[in-house]
Amino acid sequence: MIINARYAALLLSIACLAACGQVDDESAAVTETARAPWAEFAATTVAAYFRLNPERAVNAGLHQYDGQISDITLDAVAEYLVWVKKTRGEVQVYDDLPR
Repeated sequence: MIINARYAALLLSIACLAACGQVDDESAAVTETARAPWAEFAATTVAAYFRLNPERAVNAGLHQYDGQISDITLDAVAEYLVWVKKTRGEVQVYDDLPR
């Protein structure tokens, strides 16, 4: 259950970040009909986050990431920022979730 609580905290953090920023036109192109179900979106987002941040994955108890470290080259950091912005835009289409 600890992992589930951490997933929920991560998703809440992503949602808060998404609520704080502006959505660019490209990320807003995801339509309601094209969106994945919330559970699928959340699972794939968390999995991608852990792939990009293996230290966090190990802290969450996912030991398949043991011994791995995040790529902190300038290119990798730029790609990570693109991923964060894309994810922030994609989460905006889930504005009909119960609060």
